[in-house]
Amino acid sequence: MEDWHYRTKTDGGGYKVNPVEVKHENTVNMIRYAPDGANFISVGGKQVKMVNAETHEVVKEFGKEHKGSIYAVSFSPDGKQFITSSADKTVKLWDVESGKVLNSFDMKGKSLFAKNVKDMQVGCTFAGSKIVSLSLCGDINYLDEKTGGVGRVVQSFTGVVTSLAATGEDCVVTSNQGEVFSYLGNGSAKRINGCDSDKPGVGVVVMGGDTIYSTSNEDRVYESSIKAGAFSPNHFNLEHAPKNISAGGDNFITTTSQEVYVFTKGSTNPVATHKFGGNLEALCGAISPEGNEISIGFKDKKVRTFAFDGSSLTDSGKVSDTFEHEPISIVYSSTHMAVGLQTKFIKLFDRSSWAVIAPERFCFHNSRVDTVAFSPSGRYLASGGLDQNIIIWDTTPEKANRYKLKKEAFTHRDGVLSISWIDEDQLYSAGNDGAIKKWSVKAMK
Repeated sequence: MEDWHYRTKTDGGGYKVNPVEVKHENTVNMIRYAPDGANFISVGGKQVKMVNAETHEVVKEFGKEHKGSIYAVSFSPDGKQFITSSADKTVKLWDVESGKVLNSFDMKGKSLFAKNVKDMQVGCTFAGSKIVSLSLCGDINYLDEKTGGVGRVVQSFTGVVTSLAATGEDCVVTSNQGEVFSYLGNGSAKRINGCDSDKPGVGVVVMGGDTIYSTSNEDRVYESSIKAGAFSPNHFNLEHAPKNISAGGDNFITTTSQEVYVFTKGSTNPVATHKFGGNLEALCGAISPEGNEISIGFKDKKVRTFAFDGSSLTDSGKVSDTFEHEPISIVYSSTHMAVGLQTKFIKLFDRSSWAVIAPERFCFHNSRVDTVAFSPSGRYLASGGLDQNIIIWDTTPEKANRYKLKKEAFTHRDGVLSISWIDEDQLYSAGNDGAIKKWSVKAMK
């Protein structure tokens, strides 16, 4: 196949396009001009060609050293060398004058994905004298010319964070690309390796400061470790797609539309499973901090509560009144339970009486409430949703204060998806804008 490059030049104060024909055997993915502008290099398929910028003649064709399509090319600052990155998972350093490859950086397996397609090198550049490449999985690789290896890797998720869980100043996140990352308080991130699922993550919790349990739309519960940076071989196959995951005490639960599974820290085999039966369809669920009570929100606009004795669930008989709209999110503190609804309302329950507290107070969102989270003491409730705002509520009876986190016109463009508290003052949030943000309640007052 023949591909065409185009060059623009000034003509009478404007610009016009002059076609320049350079034949390649496959699609041209990139061209880059040399620093002095005398030549440019084009890459297409496995071919690398240098073209004179004035005469448009191919002045040099380099050998086919890559085994896959070349996606990117970049000149060194002095123009004496250039680099190419390819689908064959390698980055090659070339000498312009001799046309030879000076070094080859093999990236196969560097990100430890089972499916090495994510190690494909899709971008490259010189950062001063340093060589930097971009992997398909989103890793930014600083390459060591002396060893031919990777000196440093900067990692981050490539999609939208669907759920996060704070572990002190750090946090763990799962994304809509199926990734799980551990983020340090300084902003650096480490991918949890060993799972090649690309199904969207649904929820994540951290237990004991190190063990991660996560769910995805692959209908599985996974176990992994922050310290090891890897998934364990243990996982559990759910019968239906998970709605969310929640931890309390030494237990955690995964809610699906038809059942709830209860797990104990250290195992991905459920200690109890409860099927709802009838026409009930669950939308969300949460387990109490003590680990002995579970509340499930259903499509019939009610919340039902179950007691857990360590091996089985029984209906506690606690059923909420019918809400105005469907429950979307649930969270417990030691004294309260909060339910976020499909519309702007939040229902705050007193756990001792199971009564709804001041329903007229918790109604200042403009649309669906997707996430609710209590501060460690339970005094503050944070809520976020489709209206792009985070609101902090004071749940003490004598207080009617609410604080809206709003440093900008919105907290997360296109909606807030997840909130997790660091301590009594600070919290993390994630949204559809692909950002993780850190907030301070004191700074907002």
